[in-house]
Amino acid sequence: MFPRTFKSAPRVLLPGACLLLILLFSPALSPLARAQQDQGIRWLSYGQILEQGPKAGKPVFLFFNAPWCAVCKKMQRLVFPDPQLTAYLNQKYLAGTVDVTKEKVVAKLYQVNYLPTFALLSDQGKPVLFLRGYYTSDRLLKALSFVAEGHYKKMRFQDFEAK
Repeated sequence: MFPRTFKSAPRVLLPGACLLLILLFSPALSPLARAQQDQGIRWLSYGQILEQGPKAGKPVFLFFNAPWCAVCKKMQRLVFPDPQLTAYLNQKYLAGTVDVTKEKVVAKLYQVNYLPTFALLSDQGKPVLFLRGYYTSDRLLKALSFVAEGHYKKMRFQDFEAK
């Protein structure tokens, strides 16, 4: 049995309580759902890229970095959180991060000798474009669209970027 105070509680609180419950448990509005939507780029390991790549039918974006690389950290802090960049990468690409201090064989395979380096591979896994150094989100988006939309088949990136 409930205590008497619950039976005589004012009805005005009931609509407010219902609204609160709806907001907390609604999948679209709950804090948990928002956190899952805003989790950023879905980074994969190189091994996961190799496993998922052939099935995904998407181009690949590899971010070669190191814990001691100040420019890499700056990109992670200022460029990768950009919502447009995050959405584009998550929708059109398999995005992978490669720590060159731990995955030296992969870095050697792609001849990475400068950080940060970005390797953009076709949906067939063939290297299309290598970018080195700091890139703004706008410039990186341009490079991503160059590969994802197949412009690399018709022109050089420099010509595409100049448009």
